[in-house]
Amino acid sequence: MLRHRWSWALFRLGMGLGLVLGAAGCTAAPPPASSVAAADPAARVPAMRYRSVTPTSVMLAPAEPEPWQDINRNVAPPPAQPKRQEP
Repeated sequence: MLRHRWSWALFRLGMGLGLVLGAAGCTAAPPPASSVAAADPAARVPAMRYRSVTPTSVMLAPAEPEPWQDINRNVAPPPAQPKRQEP
């Protein structure tokens, strides 16, 4: 596979590039400015409003099942109208 001198050089270059990029991916980035500002106790923030975590309840009553043919007829697209030929 690696019989030619240039293929061995490309292999070493690819391995080196892979190691460098892999090591660069493991470095830590500095925190964004917004997270640094969140640690400031003097920072002004908007007031919190109460919002319920549960939605308003809806009364659901049992319903009788309908025949599936009627349900299919209600949701089916209308039949295509035949095109009229102009004289």
